[in-house]
Amino acid sequence: MTPILPAVGNHDLSSINLLLEYNSPLYLPGRVIRRREEFYFDPYELAVNRGFFDVVELLHAYGYNLSKYSYLTDPMSSRDIPATLRQDECSLKRLGQLASNPHSLCRITTLFIRNVLKKKLHDKIATLPLPPSIQSDLLNLAPVL
Repeated sequence: MTPILPAVGNHDLSSINLLLEYNSPLYLPGRVIRRREEFYFDPYELAVNRGFFDVVELLHAYGYNLSKYSYLTDPMSSRDIPATLRQDECSLKRLGQLASNPHSLCRITTLFIRNVLKKKLHDKIATLPLPPSIQSDLLNLAPVL
């Protein structure tokens, strides 16, 4: 289990933000035990399961690909919609919009560079031959919501 899963499960937005700033893996599933049942969720799936749609938007801002879920991109695939989203039509619509509108090329590039560098971002970014404004953007990845 990665540290982001308990943070998502507890709806701890400050910890989630911090973990995302330090490139916590977005797609790595972990075991979650709830009411003596065992599930394997990645952070997105756990947030949807718990109804934490603000967390889903934050994960998307840090590069999580929502478009891989057909129920967000194809209105005809209603049978796959998780129960928490079925009950919250407004959130389903909002996540569908996010899934249908890709990030800007600048945002994708920034996310890719951060992903390649992984850990110790501050040290590695300082050594890159980039203008200070771009270095600042890489270090201070503010969510675009």
